[in-house]
Amino acid sequence: MLPKYRFLFFNVVIGLAACVLFLSFVGNKPGIVYASPANQSSADGDVARGKYLVTIAACVDCHGNFKMASEKGVPLSGGTEFNLGPVGTFYAANLTTLQDWKTEDFLKVFHEGLDPKSKRVLAPIMPYISYHGMSDSDVASVGAYLRSLTPVKNDVPAAKPGAIAAIAFRALPAVSVSDMKAADTADYGRYIVENISTCGDCHSPHDQQNAVLKGRDLSGGTLNLGSDQEPIYASPILGSVLTAEGYTKENFFVTLRTGVRPWGAKLPVQMPWRAFAQMTDNDITAVWNFLQTKKMDTPWPQPKGIPAAPTEGAPPVPTPAATAAK
Repeated sequence: MLPKYRFLFFNVVIGLAACVLFLSFVGNKPGIVYASPANQSSADGDVARGKYLVTIAACVDCHGNFKMASEKGVPLSGGTEFNLGPVGTFYAANLTTLQDWKTEDFLKVFHEGLDPKSKRVLAPIMPYISYHGMSDSDVASVGAYLRSLTPVKNDVPAAKPGAIAAIAFRALPAVSVSDMKAADTADYGRYIVENISTCGDCHSPHDQQNAVLKGRDLSGGTLNLGSDQEPIYASPILGSVLTAEGYTKENFFVTLRTGVRPWGAKLPVQMPWRAFAQMTDNDITAVWNFLQTKKMDTPWPQPKGIPAAPTEGAPPVPTPAATAAK
């Protein structure tokens, strides 16, 4: 099992509660209009844009078949197994054989979390709760790119969801999400962080119900991305914390491009920085500008028994009082 998903075994039973909380949140989220599938966009999408989005979303981390890697790269032919005990066993889908899919099929996956053929809910692995906010046109572009791929033969086993999965997970309502114009603004950076690269999956603290602690998004992860012997927790990426650690916009670029932090420490292998390194200068700037809007005004609660996120030799993060005194 990939380290990123080890927490699912323990928390997935109450995933439905997290979905309900999410639905109450997105109900008033700007840019999202609930609609029937028949009213959703059926634009063909842009292949180049789709390839870019698939890259910076790090889809290869789950769907890439590294056993089939060659000089041509790592095919998105799936097969990665996620064994979650009584929740079930799931396999990353082969994304190279979707030539007959329509844009509406991809919208159903990304916005609703449903397999358009089997109608199975794609929880708990596919992060459709984040992709729910991806614009219709970007979903169409991802679909256009995936349809353009050369099919790779790889017989992926069918998912084997347990009884718990049927109880704990459900699809989200169909939506229509307006376009986000690419710009170096904090608002566009939020879109990338929350709906494309899903940074909060690792960098936000979660409670025992696997819901992000209210008001503490991006303030450091509580999921052990390493092992019991060598635990790894994603560090805070709040703007105030990054500044305290010595980050500037310039060396933030360097970190994402090279995987090396300003003080010389390498990013852990669990951080998909090689995918993020492919972001355009505009998009990295937008991400930086968005993160700068996130401040540590008060200490955030730490779930019992979970260590604070390490900073690997970074300068100590100032207390809220010290931050306010600057």
